[in-house]
Amino acid sequence: MKFKKKIDEEAKILSGKWKLISMVLEKDMAIQLSEKPITLNISKNKIGGNGGCNSYGGDFLQKGKTVKFSRILSTKMWCDNGVIESQYLNALGKSVSYRLINEQLILTDEKKENTLVFEEIK
Repeated sequence: MKFKKKIDEEAKILSGKWKLISMVLEKDMAIQLSEKPITLNISKNKIGGNGGCNSYGGDFLQKGKTVKFSRILSTKMWCDNGVIESQYLNALGKSVSYRLINEQLILTDEKKENTLVFEEIK
């Protein structure tokens, strides 16, 4: 008898470096990502990364499968993809829960309208 690998992993401490591979806003509006990768680095209770142009950082709190990203600040260089970066940082700040499915980190907001999907950078 074979057992299938459990697809949705149990709550565990989030950490590591992640690259955004998909961003869906307002449930069905998929955003075309820029060529420069958008990254999220999680370490203890801090986050950092690159929004596609600017570096950003902030605070991170995790309790079980709930998360809170707060006090997110970024540098303010002008970029062609500034709208995408702004949408990403806004969606990140609204994220309240996470799932780890097939080695992807999925963040969603309270209404499940905004979804950010990351793959781990190894």
